[in-house]
Amino acid sequence: MLRALLSKLPLLADERKDGFAMEEYSISPLVYAEVYAILQTFSTDLIEKLPDGLMESIDMMRDEAYISVIDKSKPLREQNIEKETFAFMAWLKLNYWCKDEAEQEEMLKVLHSNEVTLQKMRAQMKFLAKKGFPLIFILDTEL
Repeated sequence: MLRALLSKLPLLADERKDGFAMEEYSISPLVYAEVYAILQTFSTDLIEKLPDGLMESIDMMRDEAYISVIDKSKPLREQNIEKETFAFMAWLKLNYWCKDEAEQEEMLKVLHSNEVTLQKMRAQMKFLAKKGFPLIFILDTEL
């Protein structure tokens, strides 16, 4: 799942001398709005590490009607944030905020581990469904 979400993001974004060129992906305006709202809570130092034009692109693509509900006092995982937003933020960290290659490698290991765990959970859910466990039980379990 994470791989699929990350694949939607501009992983092959082209940084050029004349600015940041981002291919079109099917990321919803809501996700752009959430990312934009989250970035508004970050320090200027982190925002300045983004390539020229990326913040402007996010701003252009966002749903302007979105009302930010980001609570800086709570971790994002405790807030009602789209899964694609988490993937987008992971992509930003991996590509622009990791201090060095070692930190990038560690993050990639964590992302891979999360993907493996998710796949195992899905397999278990399918097994339970085949054994006749109620669908409601399966759907109530977060992946």
